[in-house]
Amino acid sequence: MVPIVDVIHSVLLKVGTALFDMTFVFVVLVMYFIYKRNSQIAYYSLTPYNYDVPSQLIQVTLQGILAGIIGSLIITFLGLPIRLTPYFGLLLPIAIMLSFINMRYLCFSYSAAILGLMDMGLILINNLGGTAPELGLNPSGLIALVGVLHLMEALLIFIGGADNNIPIVVRKKGTYAVGYIMQKFWPLPFAMLILSNMLPTNNVNQAVSMPNWWPLLESNVFSQAFMYGLLPITAALGYSNVAISTNPEARAKKTSVYLFFYSIYLLAISLASVNSTGLQLLGLITMPVVHELIIVIDQKKEAKKEPFITLPKRGVRVVSVVPDGHADQMGIEAGDIIRKINDINVVNYMQMRAILKNYFNVLWVEVEKPNGQHHQYEYKCYPEGVGSLNIVHLPEHPPVSYSIKELQDTRSFLDFILRKVK
Repeated sequence: MVPIVDVIHSVLLKVGTALFDMTFVFVVLVMYFIYKRNSQIAYYSLTPYNYDVPSQLIQVTLQGILAGIIGSLIITFLGLPIRLTPYFGLLLPIAIMLSFINMRYLCFSYSAAILGLMDMGLILINNLGGTAPELGLNPSGLIALVGVLHLMEALLIFIGGADNNIPIVVRKKGTYAVGYIMQKFWPLPFAMLILSNMLPTNNVNQAVSMPNWWPLLESNVFSQAFMYGLLPITAALGYSNVAISTNPEARAKKTSVYLFFYSIYLLAISLASVNSTGLQLLGLITMPVVHELIIVIDQKKEAKKEPFITLPKRGVRVVSVVPDGHADQMGIEAGDIIRKINDINVVNYMQMRAILKNYFNVLWVEVEKPNGQHHQYEYKCYPEGVGSLNIVHLPEHPPVSYSIKELQDTRSFLDFILRKVK
């Protein structure tokens, strides 16, 4: 019988250890600056009052801890080991340095590929008669690690990728439309399965017995002197996207599906490449390439599609509704066009405000849904009447707007720092 309780206890212990490590504190600090930058974008958005940096940081940290526990259990039960060498510690610093070029390069798909290819390149030099230090990493384990991390990222994006999006005005094809900026970054503390002949007893756990089928990534390249253990480590996951042709929830879920199949591909090739140098090389090369193709192709498709929410010639386009406000209680939703109020045609927002100055006790509001259907809502408010629908609308002449190219250009962390210094 597998001591599952002991395994879960060991994983929770190591994830908890990672929470008190300075690396985790540093990653959370980086996340704070990222969300602080996003708050500056939100200030010029259609709903500047909705962006709360502290609450978002707490939310993504808790989500990251939960995902880290789930990912650690998957790594442990499947037996996806990483060779523990001093050079493995370069994984996070390389990712942070790459973020100074572009924020999406903070992903481990890129840093793990660089580290793995360096390892294989140094081995090739030695095999050709040269002299070079070997990193001693396990490329299959690196690929598997990135696969599990993206499996967790797919889960996080599916659950909360569209939360706290920033609605902004987009210029496209000579008209104004609504776009939603989605940028989420999660600190991920987790317990990594490592393989070493020198396990530090204060950082790893090797006392838990496992079943006969464990580990899946068993290889003849490791001698019996090697031992398995759990090592607390911190990673960072990021998601950056823009929803223009559809609502943020649908776009986030679509991205999560792409990442799910990407993670399955990485896990499959990691299992198949255990004793194959060629497959290891293929996995390390395709790992960042496929990740980049998913992003670039998705962005190009989004740029070609028609906007989901545009500025109507007549009426008022609803961007969002204030929670528990009059419009929310009626059933009016984001994307609706307000056509009539009490049988009076609504031309624009200013005229709608003039209509509502009558403070009607009973309202009949006719709206047009994004699919073209018309609905009428009845609302009663005694005795004060309704002076505002409590909506955020798409303005006819927005003070700030963005092009598609500007939104899809993910700036670097260095750019943000330089702007702060100036």
